[in-house]
Amino acid sequence: MDNTLNDVFLDIKLPEILPEISITDGVFHFDIVKNGWVYLEDDEHHYYHMKDLEVEKIRQLWECFHEGNIDDILAEPWIEGIPAFNGDR
Repeated sequence: MDNTLNDVFLDIKLPEILPEISITDGVFHFDIVKNGWVYLEDDEHHYYHMKDLEVEKIRQLWECFHEGNIDDILAEPWIEGIPAFNGDR
């Protein structure tokens, strides 16, 4: 997984060139989207998102998720819901 992390974030400077990636720990699903947004969903279909994140912040979130620090992920300032359904675009 460490090699994947390095490959994903190697020389990335602009959010518009972020790869789209989804990872899961079996309960939570973490998605990175090219526009600098991230999504979090749990198996009970609770949806959260954050937008316009810097690449370094996205990398930090990825590392927390990879290390199993779900409490740290959940402590972030998530916006509840799916943007298309709550007017946050």
